Amino acid sequence: MKAKPNKNPNRINRIARYTLLFFSMLLPVNLIAQSSDSSLPKLETKEDKMLAGILITIAVLWILRQIWRSYNSNKCPHCKKRRALRIVDKEYIGKARTERVKNPNGGSTTVYYYKVLVTEKCKYCGYTLEYETTEKG
Repeated sequence: MKAKPNKNPNRINRIARYTLLFFSMLLPVNLIAQSSDSSLPKLETKEDKMLAGILITIAVLWILRQIWRSYNSNKCPHCKKRRALRIVDKEYIGKARTERVKNPNGGSTTVYYYKVLVTEKCKYCGYTLEYETTEKG
């Protein structure tokens, strides 16, 4: 059975990056709210306070969504247990594409992407899942 689960091998790193991004977006709001310097605008009007509250609410909901998605990412489709799938085999099928990336010093580098057949197995019920993905190589 070939099915592609809703997951990415770098999901945890991506979640951590986006979480830091959202918290860094909230930092100026906190600094403005706590600032005693008169050159910075303060959250004095209702609209400013409401906007800050909406931004904080969106950030918190987004973080909770990412936590929920990472919690369900290794869910076995057969026994429905979470954090059950483990990678048992990776088979390189062939080259998917190539890409030229420019370096900051003026040169360029070729980046290759390969098709990979990944086999995962549930540690509880033994269900085997296969799917194709693309890896940077």
